[in-house]
Amino acid sequence: MQEHNCSVPRAGEYSTGCAGYSEGDRRLGVECFLSQIKEIDKGIRRKRGKISHHRDALCLSGVRYSDMPKAPSPPPSSMEEHFCEIGQLEWEIAEDMKTRSITQAEMLIRMAEIKNTRCFMALKELYVDLKPWKVIGRELGCGDKGVKEAKEEGLAALTTILEKRGELESWIRTAKE
Repeated sequence: MQEHNCSVPRAGEYSTGCAGYSEGDRRLGVECFLSQIKEIDKGIRRKRGKISHHRDALCLSGVRYSDMPKAPSPPPSSMEEHFCEIGQLEWEIAEDMKTRSITQAEMLIRMAEIKNTRCFMALKELYVDLKPWKVIGRELGCGDKGVKEAKEEGLAALTTILEKRGELESWIRTAKE
């Protein structure tokens, strides 16, 4: 799947009618809507990596063996910067986790309107639970082709749902930015 740099539309940005958009644009809007959790998770992983880097930098400032020459200790301001950065990143991760939970709930509310259970499960497991194709295929009792078909049907159904709610046009604009 193509990666999209999607941002979440703000309240009041939703408008009705997508008549002027191609099927590709409409699909791009839905893919953008669904890729939010993946983007949030990428940000969380990136921030956790930064925290590890800062913790490593703090650990390296200490003495490892008593018989080895001491590494020069970083100045206190540098250590404080590492601690402050770790605190800031942990706070941001907590906020991202809240956003992720809210986004998951919003997505599930919209997906719940999909009548076909197989399509609902394929989209939920791909975009909300972020499971790999093989795992989804086992759970749905089909191969990659069956998962892809269920995904395509689910995307079509979700496109219709978002259009009826008047939300699709905003997602299309967001995806094109």
